[in-house]
Amino acid sequence: MRLVSTRGGDDADAPNANSNTNADNERVVAFQIHWDEAANTFRLGERSQAFSPGSPNRLENEWASLDLAGALVQGSGPTGPSVTLTLPLTFKSRATGRTFSVEVAASDDLGHQDGFLASGHWLVQARARD
Repeated sequence: MRLVSTRGGDDADAPNANSNTNADNERVVAFQIHWDEAANTFRLGERSQAFSPGSPNRLENEWASLDLAGALVQGSGPTGPSVTLTLPLTFKSRATGRTFSVEVAASDDLGHQDGFLASGHWLVQARARD
């Protein structure tokens, strides 16, 4: 899963998954999480250390943080075709006011792959103060 934010043009927060990064339209992959089914671990980006769901670790960057202590993996069985990932993601102040396109990709045990596809949008709003 990855979160992509686009800035620029007439609508500064409109996501645009097909744009390239340039001075007028900044497309930023703000947070990208990889889940390894066989190892049941998560990592941030391509090269970070991997940790198990339920461990007391966080994956974070300047945009967001994933608390793995609350992360859950629920499969549909040993040969089941689906999995549900519960990811307690907290956005940092830098993300406030931005809209993120949520993109997901997957592969199966036979090596078939689906590239990243848009699956929704998140608008990050400021947290209400008491």
